[in-house]
Amino acid sequence: MRINIYSQELTKEVVVISKVADTGRTYHGIRLYLHSPDLLHHTPEDDDRSAVTFWIPQARSFTPADLAAVFRRMADLVEGINP
Repeated sequence: MRINIYSQELTKEVVVISKVADTGRTYHGIRLYLHSPDLLHHTPEDDDRSAVTFWIPQARSFTPADLAAVFRRMADLVEGINP
């Protein structure tokens, strides 16, 4: 699967989210909200915006530190591009 997000869709809004599964286990994620025109929302409480959520891993084979390292590597690559 490939997901393309264009720079015009990016925002600076990033939040931590938590969800409790049917099993009672709590999962955490980092959510990056995408730009959404106001005309798509009926009320201020209507938060049906598009977003990308990166769920924090809970495995020994890929840890939260591994995910953080991936994000740091992405940031290094972005900062190294000379447009």
